[in-house]
This record gives sequence, structure tokens and C-alpha cells, in this order.
Amino acid sequence: MVDHLYILQLLIAYTCVGVFIATAVITLLALVGLLPILPHFLSRLFNILIVEVVVIAVAAFAGFLRLDPRPVTNTVEQVAATQAELAETETRLEETGRALAIIETTETQANGLPSDTSLPARVYVHVPDTQSRTKAQQAREILEAQKALVPGIENVGQQRSPTASELRYFRRDEAAEAERLAEGLQAGGIDAVARFVPGFENAAIRPRHYELWFGKS
Repeated sequence: MVDHLYILQLLIAYTCVGVFIATAVITLLALVGLLPILPHFLSRLFNILIVEVVVIAVAAFAGFLRLDPRPVTNTVEQVAATQAELAETETRLEETGRALAIIETTETQANGLPSDTSLPARVYVHVPDTQSRTKAQQAREILEAQKALVPGIENVGQQRSPTASELRYFRRDEAAEAERLAEGLQAGGIDAVARFVPGFENAAIRPRHYELWFGKS
């Protein structure tokens, strides 16, 4: 940290030296006749010059006036070097963060998960009639065991229901997870296959949104 008292002393020292030089130059010019000054003022100017010499000598001897700017320069250089090191460290941290993000995305995709895993999988269950609710409740327990959210069971009627049960997904990069959810349902006795529904890639559907549609009775 820069010593503010040292900077103040440095400014005072250079100011005194500047005033002394100016007074000395004016006095010398007046003595040699190059600068016309009345003798009365010349005498005062000479006395001021003597006083300045005495003050500077005493101050320098007492150590108050510091004419060496190297400590301040060194401190400024150290601060600049520290700032450069901090900037380099921040750059390295950003690069490391990007690399970790790439690694995490690759791992999630390799494990059959979509790249956006900030939200849990959510499965909406649709049944053709009230008689299918027992199987739908069984499917709900299987899905929740796979860490998926199942908000509820909706009766959509026979006309809207497909012929065979299917787990619908709407993004191609979520195919692996949809297949895994369907396999879990099949292992639990629910005969449902994963089916991709195109046309919704740019729709306002949350990531990892799935729909389980039970087939007609």
C-alpha cells in the first residue's frame, strides 16, 4: 500500500526545491544585471534565498524532505504486478470453469442424461378411463423411484389415447433418458415404449418434459 505521508513529503520536497531554484535564478539574474530589480527588493530577495537555503538544509538534515521517489515507484510497480497476477488468475479460473462445464456435459450425455440437468425429469401421466388409474398409480411409483416428478394423473378419454402405451419425449437429446424411463416401466410390468414426438424443439416446453400415455383399454 502506498504511504500517503511519504507522498505528501515528496510533494513538499519538490515544491521547496522548485521555489528555491526559481528564487536563486531570479536573484542571480538581478545580480548580473539581466533582470532589472530595485535594490530594496533585491536585498529582500537575497534574504529570502538565504532563508530557503537554511530551511532546506535543516529539513533535509532532519529527514523530513524526501527527494527519492524510488519507494513510491517500487510500490506502484508492485501494485501493478499484483493486479496483473490477479487478472491472470481470473482468466485461468474462467478457462477451468469452461473445461469443467464441458466435462460435466459430456458425462451426463454419456450416462443417458440430457445436457440440461438443472431440473429433474417430469412425467405427466394420461389415462383413457378410470379403470386405468390403478396401473397409472403403479407407473407413478416406478417413475418416482427413478427420481422423476409425477404431478398427477389425467383422464383424457378413449378418443385421445393411443392404441399402445407410450412414453413421449420432445427433444432428441433426451432420447436416452426417455428410453431408460420406459425400461424402468417395463421392468415394473407397465408395457410402454419411448416415442419421439417431433415439432416441439423450439416450443416453450421445459427441459426433461415427458408424457406417459396409456393405450386404449
